[in-house]
Amino acid sequence: MVRMPFVILLALTFVAANAAAMLRARPAAGAAEPEPALEWVGITSPWTPERVAAIDHALALDQVRVRAPT
Repeated sequence: MVRMPFVILLALTFVAANAAAMLRARPAAGAAEPEPALEWVGITSPWTPERVAAIDHALALDQVRVRAPT
């Protein structure tokens, strides 16, 4: 059973490396979450009138005049 200390140290190394990676990967305290891109609105964030206006502006829909057939 000479190999048992090696196995224990190997397992502890993986646990310590995982803990260090989790600490490094967490976001900084007080960091603001970035706003999602327009194509993700409705999936990752709710629709708001401001987002609808931003999409209309990005697609230049505020300049389009459509005449309905009469």
